[in-house]
Amino acid sequence: MWRCVAVTLCSGLLLLAVPAFSDAASEPGWSRNGLETESQSVPYVVEILTPDAKRIGLTESQVGSKVELRLVSAGLVPGDPRVSTDYYLYVRVLVAGDAFSCELQFRRGVEFVGARNTRFSLPGARTWDRLTIGTHGGRAEYVVAVLDELLDQFLNDYQKANPK
Repeated sequence: MWRCVAVTLCSGLLLLAVPAFSDAASEPGWSRNGLETESQSVPYVVEILTPDAKRIGLTESQVGSKVELRLVSAGLVPGDPRVSTDYYLYVRVLVAGDAFSCELQFRRGVEFVGARNTRFSLPGARTWDRLTIGTHGGRAEYVVAVLDELLDQFLNDYQKANPK
């Protein structure tokens, strides 16, 4: 019985939320996938690597160079997020022992409209995210190749959202 009540409540909430989403999507500045920008500049941040990453020969410089190379080859301008921007690409590569994870996040300021038109904003919200987890076999090149695959996904989605 409780399960039936929970399903009914969830269905009702979903029906109430869909029209609100549809109305919000028509507002100026609304982003359907969170990747739309008004610029060809893509600021990015590389998280500081772990000691295990450095043990396999992976450096922040390698990661940053890969990101910049891919952005430039896609016709984009790598930017500095310390300069006033509303969005940036966050690059996180974690290595722990034989395991690693690579994650790309596109972060931007978002605004929510609540009950009685109450507005609140969240700076740096993730609007796009991809993650790969695996083992590296002691090879930094493998980790960089996985990062390259994630950059492929990001650039494909980014360019679809921002046609020239």
